[in-house]
Amino acid sequence: MYSLDIFCDVIDNYGDAGVCLHLARTLSSSCKVRLFCNNMQVLGTLVTDSDRDSSTLSLVSWENPPQSYDPADAVISAFNCRFDSTVLSALQQHRSSLIINLDYLSAESWVEDCHKIPSFVDGLEVYYYFPGFTARTGGLNIDSTFRAQCLQRLQNAPLTSSAPCSSQSGQQLQPPQLRQHTQLQPQSQAALWPSDAKENARTITLFGYENDAVGAFIDACGRSRRRTEITVFAGLAQDNLRRLYGQNFAPGTITAVNDRVSITCSPMVTHEHYDQILLNHDFNLVRGEDSIVRAMHTGIPFLWHIYPQDEQAHITKLKSFLERMEQINLEIAGTFSHRDTRPGELHSAQSTGCPDSPLEHSPACAMNRSAFVSVSNEDVRKGMKLISSTMLAYNGGAPWDDSFDLDGFIACTAPLYHNFALYLCSQRSLTETLMDFINEKLASR
Repeated sequence: MYSLDIFCDVIDNYGDAGVCLHLARTLSSSCKVRLFCNNMQVLGTLVTDSDRDSSTLSLVSWENPPQSYDPADAVISAFNCRFDSTVLSALQQHRSSLIINLDYLSAESWVEDCHKIPSFVDGLEVYYYFPGFTARTGGLNIDSTFRAQCLQRLQNAPLTSSAPCSSQSGQQLQPPQLRQHTQLQPQSQAALWPSDAKENARTITLFGYENDAVGAFIDACGRSRRRTEITVFAGLAQDNLRRLYGQNFAPGTITAVNDRVSITCSPMVTHEHYDQILLNHDFNLVRGEDSIVRAMHTGIPFLWHIYPQDEQAHITKLKSFLERMEQINLEIAGTFSHRDTRPGELHSAQSTGCPDSPLEHSPACAMNRSAFVSVSNEDVRKGMKLISSTMLAYNGGAPWDDSFDLDGFIACTAPLYHNFALYLCSQRSLTETLMDFINEKLASR
């Protein structure tokens, strides 16, 4: 069993720690892993008793340079974090260690050309490793347990029809206006709605950064035909709501926005708990890299609040992701013959031949037990136009449509989220490709 060290520099609050902890857990089934983190308080909110009791996973404080460092067989620098002088000196003297720079997730085409390419940094040979969405990248940071749970949900999802996209997707978006939100009052759930209304409510999770578009989205929830229950997690998303509404949103409280929308504030939860929350809600508002990867695999509609960067670099990354999602959905649509299947029907890949695929490997062939939803190319393009315009507006890359119809959005786009998730569940994970790479490189040394 190889030894493996992961160095994590926490910049984005929970995000960096979450990505590294997920990766450390999955790799610890094949390696003896040490996770060095420079913010143990943040990491401590995510770890479980199983992490602490693991014989193959150690959590090590990196808040101060270690007095000494004995390099592992493979060393991962997460997101280009710089080694301190003690670690750097030990690596320079211990040339047999394989050093990998794990980069951020990107759907941009250039990452395929840079994936697994070596470079020299501080006198060390470093291999750049890019998570991504194709076989020419490292895959996504997802564990087999959660992927299996997502696949089970997707195979049993009651998604048997899709509504045609309304003309909303072609509407001219108008600039957002300042909203005067009503005074909110914490109440008990029983006092908010009758029990039968609660049972039919749409449930939504909210995890994000500072974002004015959240207020606009909540306004759209108030116009929905269904009542809405929103769960917001303590931290930046909670602070954003406080700024928008001027209320406390203390953990454990339920606040009525109006007679159709309520917001429950939840404390931060463990990864396992959050996974189940994502799987059991009707819509997920997620952020960063860690939660978006989980949300994408569920097949449940989501909006991604991508981490904001200078010079709008994040908008370029978001557009690349949306283009990749459309490409994959178009490939899936082209895989099946629509002559014998009405658009919207579940179609089993097992009963269908596997024609040549323009992608590296066909998702239909890769998952011969799974049911994709048959959607025409036209509906893919219409649905992706709606997803793209909404996702860009949610990230400040386009004006928000104040007439946004949440019910119509879900009806039009749900099959695309479903098929995209099935495709992702058919791909090799970041852990699987990374272990192959580590085994290959260490075996040749």
